[in-house]
Amino acid sequence: MKHKHTWMLVSIVLLAVLAGLFLAQSTVASQPPESMIAEPESGAAQLAVAASGWSSNWVAINQGETITLTHNLGGDVDDYAVELWFRDTDVDGIGINTFAYGGFENANVWQGAYWSNLTNTTINVHRFANDETADHIRLRIWIPDAPDHDSGWQPMAQGGAFTLTHNLGGNSEDYTTNLWFKTTHVYGINNRYFGSVEIGGGGHGAHWQELNDATIKVVRWANDTVATDIRVRIVKNPPATIYDSGWQDIAAGELITFTHNVGPNIGAARVRLQWRDTSGLPTSFGQNALWAGGEEVGDQLFGGHWQKLNDSTIEIYRQPGGDRPAQVRVRIWASEYKIYLPLALRNYAPEVELAYDDGAAESWQSHNENSGFAVLFTTPGAVAQLVRARYYLDGATGANPIEVHVWDDAHADLSTPFEVTPPAGEGWLDVDLSGYNLMVSGDFYVGFLYPGGANDPSLGVDTTLPDGRSYEVPWQAFGNDYIVRAVVVSQ
Repeated sequence: MKHKHTWMLVSIVLLAVLAGLFLAQSTVASQPPESMIAEPESGAAQLAVAASGWSSNWVAINQGETITLTHNLGGDVDDYAVELWFRDTDVDGIGINTFAYGGFENANVWQGAYWSNLTNTTINVHRFANDETADHIRLRIWIPDAPDHDSGWQPMAQGGAFTLTHNLGGNSEDYTTNLWFKTTHVYGINNRYFGSVEIGGGGHGAHWQELNDATIKVVRWANDTVATDIRVRIVKNPPATIYDSGWQDIAAGELITFTHNVGPNIGAARVRLQWRDTSGLPTSFGQNALWAGGEEVGDQLFGGHWQKLNDSTIEIYRQPGGDRPAQVRVRIWASEYKIYLPLALRNYAPEVELAYDDGAAESWQSHNENSGFAVLFTTPGAVAQLVRARYYLDGATGANPIEVHVWDDAHADLSTPFEVTPPAGEGWLDVDLSGYNLMVSGDFYVGFLYPGGANDPSLGVDTTLPDGRSYEVPWQAFGNDYIVRAVVVSQ
């Protein structure tokens, strides 16, 4: 299932305060560092993640493929937070999910995906050869506030287990906890086999368990090769949640749907899934991340994951093996921001990008002279200034202009149309409208016409889950979504 979205892109320099939510080869081009994109499941416009971070947006990835994503954030990677989501595009699939995060092996069938080789310019994502639920991946990197505890990189022997003392106190169930791996081998800083994976009777990867108000235990499995060093970061008092399920009992093999009703902001939110072993046994794992994403161990399936995230609900599935963990908790945080440049230098509202497409052109369309395309937008507040129009185009020659139009809800031009000539090739054309003082409220249209005889360049068309906001001009409703966007600043 492909999920349509509309997002707001915050383009002033901001810093997320959600510390602790760190969660074959081809190359994928970089997005701007400001490009932290929300991915809700409805057509309403949304706030994105902070401009001090970066997002890949949703990227298609083949089974068995490794892609290199370029973020160019710079600085110290040890200050980063990283979050990886998957999206199953099958009509009857599990939607946005974290199934098999880090890897899931069952009878030599490999599923899931993971990130690795994090540097201050690039990061890799690998999808396992048999995976069926990570058709698209979205990876976000940002720089949060400093954690309350940082173990630093600690060497760890294969088969080792040691207890780290943090002495943070308070309620450990409210902590957010992050575990990273590092190896001098091919994976560098990574989360391969996060939560642990059994392969041919031997364990790989690492996980944390037995978290309390003074200590946390980290376990590296005997055959592991990816977690030569480990690093634990803990935030004691994260910001207030917008949804907290509280601890809920969950049986082996059970699927639970939680209703969060966050709304379209869910695409820009942070989702944290917690597990708790309440067995009381001497080997109780307590709060833990063992078998995160799921895993087959000794012919039984353990662990669990979240799936089918949308505007109102999220599903949690616990694998059918064993009697632990017995409880689950879902917490969701809204994106929060901190301006770290002086307000005297950046004293304006953030830019917001409105879109009703998923950014992928499944087809292309052109039109006749004096005809063209339009997309209907709705301002996120009472009044906004339209500062930029964006068109996803494919120009054969780069010699043919388009005529830029902005219309009100009655199809009357809000400013005098003007021509721009896009370059040859496929990509975004950004048209600066900031000097036109275009104030919009309610509904308005952005599009273009072909002023000459050539029907070039072509406009990208998104054919999945149409939003009913695209039109051919002269005015006629179009069945799919033209890839046209509007950037506004609320007044």
